[in-house]
Amino acid sequence: MAEVACRFYPRGRCRKGDRCPFRHDPADARPKAVVQDDPQLVLHGPMELAGVLGNALLCQWRGHGHHKAHTHGFHSRKAVMNPLAVSKLLELLPGEGAIIDPFVGSGTTAVEVMLAGRAALGYDISALAVGIAKLHCWRPSSAQLDEFRAAIDAAVAAIDGEDEATIDWERANRAVQVQAETASVEVAGALWFVLSHEQSYAWPEWRRSRGLGWRLSRTADRFVAKLQELTAAVPSGTPNAQIYVSDARSACFTPTQLGMAGSPGADGVLTSPPYPAVYDYVHDDTPNELGRWAVLTGQQHCSPTSEKSKAKLPEEIGSKNQFEALKSSPGSFAQ
Repeated sequence: MAEVACRFYPRGRCRKGDRCPFRHDPADARPKAVVQDDPQLVLHGPMELAGVLGNALLCQWRGHGHHKAHTHGFHSRKAVMNPLAVSKLLELLPGEGAIIDPFVGSGTTAVEVMLAGRAALGYDISALAVGIAKLHCWRPSSAQLDEFRAAIDAAVAAIDGEDEATIDWERANRAVQVQAETASVEVAGALWFVLSHEQSYAWPEWRRSRGLGWRLSRTADRFVAKLQELTAAVPSGTPNAQIYVSDARSACFTPTQLGMAGSPGADGVLTSPPYPAVYDYVHDDTPNELGRWAVLTGQQHCSPTSEKSKAKLPEEIGSKNQFEALKSSPGSFAQ
């Protein structure tokens, strides 16, 4: 292994020293990255609004690593909003009512709304996104965590002994399915979440090969730690986030229908809408059991979408695919 350069040593991040099996060569060291200065903001309009919006833009620019706090970034999706930017923007939406995110994605806004002690209401056309967001907002009890750990251990035991270089996803899917069939609703979703996370993770060639059982167990432990961190940080009495599979263009998106049961209504919308002509968010998703779990569990708002057949999915707003089809007619695409 010493012939292979350590990926962390050049950045000064490897703390193993002589215990590291990879090469530490001073010739590989890289100069520290130059931190870019903040862009100059030109603010217009009332400062009580423009100032907060400007700070949110700077948060998005700087990054600051907040995307890894709590459950943020754990099985995330494309172009996530910076959590710190969300917390800044919440300053513009005072009150006790719910905050709505009609393009909820992996649930960044919903998590930050919960951390602020408020009700979060989210929608997304992608069932996989809704599955991820629901599990990002999950606040399990101790009993549920014990059930989840036992189910993961049983699934890992069923696939243990496989060749580390070979990943048998079908076998793993069957092992998780057996546990999910007898698990509580939330724990079943968490099982599919962990498996989906591993399916989406490209294992680097430079890392030592690991069997899928080891990977699932490690991911489950990390996920539990994130969930416990989130649960401890959310103020007592905060309602659970409600997240649904739905198309934001639906005619049933009216103020009364968007209200939450038992809440004084909604105080605002805080969202990061789809980037036009850049992504095919839904059609790039690989349909899996987490998305199907999101569709089959809980109430659906308006007309739910299904990931069983991508051909049946409605075209998402401003998708790259839509742009390519209407490239010769920019006005049609803009509309």
